[in-house]
This record gives sequence, C-alpha cells and structure tokens, in this order.
Amino acid sequence: MHPALYINDGGRSTGSPLPRRLYALRIGTRLRAVGRATLDLLCGAAVATLAAALLVGHRLLFFVLVLLRLVVHPVCEILSSLGLLATLIVCIVQPAGWETAALRFGGFSLALFIAGWLYDSLILWLSPEPMLLGGRFSDE
Repeated sequence: MHPALYINDGGRSTGSPLPRRLYALRIGTRLRAVGRATLDLLCGAAVATLAAALLVGHRLLFFVLVLLRLVVHPVCEILSSLGLLATLIVCIVQPAGWETAALRFGGFSLALFIAGWLYDSLILWLSPEPMLLGGRFSDE
C-alpha cells in the first residue's frame, strides 16, 4: 500500500490503514465533543452569573424601595388625608358643581391610598425574609 494511506496517530494505531479523511473526522468528532463540553461549561457559568446578578439586583431593589418608603408612604398618607378632608368639606359646603369636585377629591384620595398600599405590597413581595410592614405580614 501507499505510505500516504497510513496515518501516524502517536503510536495508538493498530497498524490498519486509515484514510486521512476518516482520521480527520475522528479528530473532528473529538474536538466537537470537547467544544460541546466547553460550551456547556460556558453556558452554565453564564446562567450562574445571571442568577447571581438577579439575586443581587433583587436585594438591591428591595433595600432602595425600603429606603424610599420613608418618603413615599408619609407623602401618600398626608395627601390622601388632605384629599379626604377636602371631599368632606366640599360635601358639607356644597358650592356650585360640588358633585364633580367631591368625586375628584375622593378619587384623588382613594388613588393615593391604593398607591401607598401597592407600594407596601411590592416591598413585602420583594422581601428576602418574612417581615411586618404597616400592620401587614409577608409570608414565605
């Protein structure tokens, strides 16, 4: 046989002739398997990094919202109380067009109350452990 048909594969050859194309396919299969393992490792690392980033982002968002609660919640309570007081005053005095004004002030008061309640609900939902917030308790 022609010597080009024999491949030197580092002494692992059994002495059988192996065409260069088949040997190259065998090496390519090994390289693809190594490439797949490397890709799986990289994908696993990317998923782990993404999970860690989401956890850090989740905790960071929670602490920022808790700090902002010191401003948001009192503002919502004060403006909601003032809107309710304005609704009562408009209903008692009954100026011209008082129904529209009462509905506007009442809707404003209700919207601010719901906004404060939803803000607290978001904080309780994001809390990393059970906590008591404004008379409400978060369960896990």
